Amino acid sequence: MTISLYFSEIIRFFVGFVLLTAAWSKTRTYQQFTISLVTSFHLPKTLSKLFSPLLILLEYALALALLTQLFNPQLAMQVSLALFSTFTSVAIFLLIRHEVVKCNCFGEESRPISIFDLIRNLGFIVAIIFYLFYAKANTNFSLEVSSLLATLAVIITIITINFHDLVSILKSRGLN
Repeated sequence: MTISLYFSEIIRFFVGFVLLTAAWSKTRTYQQFTISLVTSFHLPKTLSKLFSPLLILLEYALALALLTQLFNPQLAMQVSLALFSTFTSVAIFLLIRHEVVKCNCFGEESRPISIFDLIRNLGFIVAIIFYLFYAKANTNFSLEVSSLLATLAVIITIITINFHDLVSILKSRGLN
């Protein structure tokens, strides 16, 4: 097996864990998430009330597809790419218009999107594109190898989700 297959497997777990965390965070802060769609993304309230649960269910379904491989992970990655690309594009557009965007990213209720959040999202997009180019169907890793790759993906997920905070801490300590 080539190194790209191992990276692809880590990315599959990584995106699955990111989507699971995103869906869980939106579920936990459901009211704030629904409000942020109205205030930051200018969705009408009725559309926000319809769109909120659908987006959360989509994230849970994509996470399930990626983490369990019960469904086609290539298709799940393609949908994930569309999801991350759409959100990132809309956020960039709104920021260019000098609007404050509160995405409710991973449960963040009060902090507006920063350049670090956009860099993180671009990282998600690049990782998914790598996966789509290099993943092979029916790659059978042993349970031990899969467990190790999933553990690495969890570590990467935690670091990535907290990227904004980590950079802020490093900057405040003069480690830029």
